[in-house]
Amino acid sequence: MRESIVCPICRADRSIPWATENGWTAVQCASCATVYVNPRPVRSEILQSAQTGMHEAENSYIDTTGSFKFSKVRGFRRRLQEIITPQELDRKSARWLDIGCGYGELLSAAAKLLPQGAHVEGIEPSLRKREFALSKGLKVTDAALETFPSASLDFVSLMNVFSHLPEPVEFLGQIAHVLRPGGLLIVLTGNGGEVARHEYPGPLDLPDHLIFVGETGLKSALEQSGFSVLSIHRLPSFIPENPALRLLKNIARFALRRPLVHANKGRFRNLVVKAAVNK
Repeated sequence: MRESIVCPICRADRSIPWATENGWTAVQCASCATVYVNPRPVRSEILQSAQTGMHEAENSYIDTTGSFKFSKVRGFRRRLQEIITPQELDRKSARWLDIGCGYGELLSAAAKLLPQGAHVEGIEPSLRKREFALSKGLKVTDAALETFPSASLDFVSLMNVFSHLPEPVEFLGQIAHVLRPGGLLIVLTGNGGEVARHEYPGPLDLPDHLIFVGETGLKSALEQSGFSVLSIHRLPSFIPENPALRLLKNIARFALRRPLVHANKGRFRNLVVKAAVNK
């Protein structure tokens, strides 16, 4: 089932077509330029797809479960050290929550950066990913964010998760609620709302990806939710990819009749935002 919606960021109801893929349509808000799937799957189907990794496409389904990557652990650790200062990391009893932690790559990286005695935990709806992370000794749950106590966390990370959120402003508000005064939110997402479709380096993976913001839209969502933006890093690639590996991926994508991934030669950037909750 599908439902028609207004812009998830500014709530405007005027939009123009932006792209089609897998039998789904992405439109661009005429007010804030956010790109979003409209009509989109109903909430129950979005939740089910997050749990199974399977998303409805035209006459088929797309599997987005992926696999564990050691390169992501190294990449996350390097980038986090660029974004979070040693003083901010030096919290002996710190509690870090990674939402949508996948196979646990960021959890592994964060555990190496924080002092001994810190607590690192993840939320992951996918059973396959959660079981893998648990098998590696990581603490991962499928609990809802609202079950966490108010002002109980020092760090929350949202890495390549923003684009999957059906109601991002509401969700960011829940994150603000569980962060302590002085707590930090780290968000990684692309600036798809600022580029033309032909500049987006690869498939959109609709309807797994529900929303593509730009820098303005992301800041607006954070500020509406009670955050102040402390810094923004704009990166052509968050984790540099080997061209040979991209070629192998494209061979597989071609065999599966899926869109190819291209080198990023346009205006597309990965946005890494550090924000603090206003308390």
